[in-house]
Amino acid sequence: MWRTRTPRLALTSAMALVATACAAKQFPPGPSAHLAPRGTLVAHGNTADAVVYLIGDAGAATRETPILIQLKRDVAERAANSEVVVVFLGDNIYDRGLHPPDHPDHEQEVEHLEAQIEVLRGTGARGIFLPGNHDWGYSDERGIEQIKRQEEYIAAAALQGVNVRMLPAAGCPGPVLLPIGRTALLALLETDLWLREELPGPDCAYASTDESIAALRAALRENAVGANREVLVLAHHPLETLGRHGGHYSTKEKIFPATKLWGPLYIPLPFVYPLARKLSGSDQELSSSGYEAMRDQLTGVLLEFPEQPLVYAAGHDHSLQVLDGSELGVRFMLVSGAGSRLTPVATRDALFTAGEQHDELGYMRLEFMSDGSVLLGVITDGTASCDDAAICPRTLRYQQWLTRKAATPRAVATESN
Repeated sequence: MWRTRTPRLALTSAMALVATACAAKQFPPGPSAHLAPRGTLVAHGNTADAVVYLIGDAGAATRETPILIQLKRDVAERAANSEVVVVFLGDNIYDRGLHPPDHPDHEQEVEHLEAQIEVLRGTGARGIFLPGNHDWGYSDERGIEQIKRQEEYIAAAALQGVNVRMLPAAGCPGPVLLPIGRTALLALLETDLWLREELPGPDCAYASTDESIAALRAALRENAVGANREVLVLAHHPLETLGRHGGHYSTKEKIFPATKLWGPLYIPLPFVYPLARKLSGSDQELSSSGYEAMRDQLTGVLLEFPEQPLVYAAGHDHSLQVLDGSELGVRFMLVSGAGSRLTPVATRDALFTAGEQHDELGYMRLEFMSDGSVLLGVITDGTASCDDAAICPRTLRYQQWLTRKAATPRAVATESN
């Protein structure tokens, strides 16, 4: 991972502001009862029936990116004894999705996608790719053909023996329901269709986002009176976030926005960047009318079922966030969008956050135990304190029982790389 030094500034006041914005990397403390010691894993005393990995916004990664190498090792270890699913939460190819083979960016775009497919190759685990807004492309390129092209490439990899698939299918809103193990149920959504205000394709199970919402409600109702599995609603767009898309910015971004164009350009322009994003009218910001409507529609359904879902998880913001989700109709809101890029993240009222200021990419792991308990782990690549990124050990940064039906953890064991 590249490091840069902050240039010497002439103004003492500016230096103070930058020092505040670029403080030494320190992962925020969460509730002490939930935190695991760095580099350790609390032994849970029973085996995981199923393991679900969540990693989003990995579309700029390559096969040499440490976090993907570490994720593959982790997946292979768990797949030996458990059913394992890796969900890529969208923005699988930066910055404009997958172009045709004759496009000058095609080869590099394929490399980004292949880096993620490689995580599954030879492990026996299953991989699911959700579409994200960048996968649709930009302006006149932005459209269903970009998504279909990515879906076809993933399908071709599946024919070569890698258990991967794009879900929901290109241009379809979902939900796609996937029972995992004995106790988990994934509900997969394509939220960009809400923001695009575009009708689903003719081959989709649901002909509108209204039908999609009705199907999600029916699935939750059926689960409540039937199997009563722990439900994970998975999409690219979060219902809440403490990152840029939620209107949260670092001090540096608020005061010195020109540094985004050129690092040494420390010209004080207070609040220009946040205001520009707010006024841009982008439907990718939580404050936009389209996003608010989608959020209200989804949370309206989720709030009808007070005992479920367990989690709503998404990417979109380039950080790792564990948030209380009770006001959204879920027990936990997870943001796992640190697969290849990092942006600042706030800590306000969060159980855990890590982003640009911590300088480590990462992913989340949910273990569904044989006794019905669910254990969340947040893992980062360890490169902030390791000189050789190729051999840095993955590091467990945060751990919490999302549901607990077993006795208190009775041992601590070192987590291997």
